[in-house]
Amino acid sequence: MVMACSNSYNRINNKSYAQLKDWDKLIPKRFELKAQRPAFFPQNKNKEFERTEQTDIAIPKSHKKLAVRSVIHSPTWDKAIWRGCGYLSFGYDLPPNMALLFEDESAGRKIFEQWRDRFGDRDEKDEIAISIIRNVPELKPHHYIVQIGSSLPENDNLNKSRKVTFVTRYSEMNPDSSKNLNRFLADYRRIGVYKIVPGFLKRAPETGPEFDFSVAIAKKALTVKNADENQ
Repeated sequence: MVMACSNSYNRINNKSYAQLKDWDKLIPKRFELKAQRPAFFPQNKNKEFERTEQTDIAIPKSHKKLAVRSVIHSPTWDKAIWRGCGYLSFGYDLPPNMALLFEDESAGRKIFEQWRDRFGDRDEKDEIAISIIRNVPELKPHHYIVQIGSSLPENDNLNKSRKVTFVTRYSEMNPDSSKNLNRFLADYRRIGVYKIVPGFLKRAPETGPEFDFSVAIAKKALTVKNADENQ
């Protein structure tokens, strides 16, 4: 009745309608209005992009000016849980193997199956970019970082006016020595080819990881840098 009939409201409150000033007594502090000008920034001449104040990077206003290049399917990688790398050698004249070690066997194998469907058993264009970063200042001498992402071939057909986003994953390796990594790198430099394979970490540590060589992928390109080197 109070909401529908002004008579009832009047009988209870001795007035016909409510006003904002009725709440003034409940306001503990008042603030004076200030005539402050809003901040304006000059607009980039290219109307398809705008720049951020902090980074001065052109941000596309349209999704048509954005492109994503990725060999990483994030949901699968999140499920697989990448824990690091292992290195396998099978002889002086055979390519060494870099094993990506996953906790979830099904998701880890799916990553390689998707790569095989996309690139085959040889990544001829080296679209899977793998980098080893050594001598990172914050890490111990034998520790290093492995990063996996997408390469950008020289003959890439992406529209040069578009902004390209790359999805990457990295893992910090914490070995007690550099013996295994150095042997792998020596084999790779001698032969010029290596393979990546999935490895699966089991609950029993004494059994070691298991590997699936049926989905291995051969590669030529491998970036090895010290952290203080120029890009």
